[in-house]
Amino acid sequence: MEKILVTGGCGYIGTNLVKSLIKQGLKVIVVDTQWFGNFLPKHKNLKIVKKDIRSLDENIFSNVKTVFHLASISNDPSSDLNPKLSWEVGPLEN
Repeated sequence: MEKILVTGGCGYIGTNLVKSLIKQGLKVIVVDTQWFGNFLPKHKNLKIVKKDIRSLDENIFSNVKTVFHLASISNDPSSDLNPKLSWEVGPLEN
């Protein structure tokens, strides 16, 4: 079974993506700080890790085929309060 890692999987977009991946029969690992909660349903093919992506152990990537990086600090006021945190966590831009 293909294993997928989703950072920020408890956010609005992540939650919808994870539900879709599970429906496709994939095994999913979610890494999220869960600052805004966790609304994912329990499922045998879902593992949720409550952790900051900046402190992940390399073992979490073992046998992972695909990574969806959706983790970020949402909304402009949060970014204004701590720009360094927003840069460190958010997706890279070209």
